[in-house]
Amino acid sequence: MRARVELEPAPDRVRLVQACYGSLRAMVADLRDFSEGERADLVHAFAAEKSPDAMTTRMNSTDRLRVSGEAVQRAMQQVEGEWIFNLELVDLVRGDQPLRPLDTAALRCEPGLVDTWELSWREFCYRLPPLIIEEQLRGAAPHPEICLWVPADEAGLSFVEREYARMRPREDHGNGPNLFFPVRVDRVGAPLFQLPRAAPYAFFWGLLRRAEPDTPERMAEQVADNEVIYARGLEVGAVRYLPDTPPETDAFWAGHFGPAWERVRALKRRYDPSGIFTASFGAAASRPG
Repeated sequence: MRARVELEPAPDRVRLVQACYGSLRAMVADLRDFSEGERADLVHAFAAEKSPDAMTTRMNSTDRLRVSGEAVQRAMQQVEGEWIFNLELVDLVRGDQPLRPLDTAALRCEPGLVDTWELSWREFCYRLPPLIIEEQLRGAAPHPEICLWVPADEAGLSFVEREYARMRPREDHGNGPNLFFPVRVDRVGAPLFQLPRAAPYAFFWGLLRRAEPDTPERMAEQVADNEVIYARGLEVGAVRYLPDTPPETDAFWAGHFGPAWERVRALKRRYDPSGIFTASFGAAASRPG
């Protein structure tokens, strides 16, 4: 088997824009607009506890945004609930090519809570992931996570809104990372990769919960609540992203793959008849019946 990976010259610098939202819907609207129109090279977002620190810290960094204290205090008073959402837009710039036009005033973010800056390509590549920064600041801990692909439609948005209204950042989530990425469903051609089909766009929603205290009981509580979230997500057409911590049961795998499950089992019998590869769905696919 062969694969061809096309290469291209690395960019010279990167323009970043970060905007803070008090509304999940407003953030997802901009997330979709910028990805749908290919108005940025990278679009992603991060949810956090509503606090001045979360509103003024650059994603994947501990550096500060250049925003006014007045804008932060206004958002603290006016944003309802306990969560805020930070959107990051990234443009890769090569040589003297002009930057994409960008009107930050058109973003649906909280007034005044937007900043723009540039990094070299090397600086951008070596930014630390949110989970690494969290553990550097707070120490290592287990992270019972749930990751879903959620349809970017009314049902999907309402589902995620309800979960954020229910969950408390510290008590329920442990202030672990909350991640969002957009995907256009028809652009993904990987065989057997399951995505929502209810809407043209979906978004990755990753809850990397932090177990504090670090006890078996606390981890079990969070894992159990993850499965409650998953069950609710199924009702709106959400699909599990398998690298999280799914239940290792035959029923789960059959439900995840749906009509494709028998094909998975047939491929397993053909290419791994001895059941050597049993990680993930391997053991379930190898069982007779």
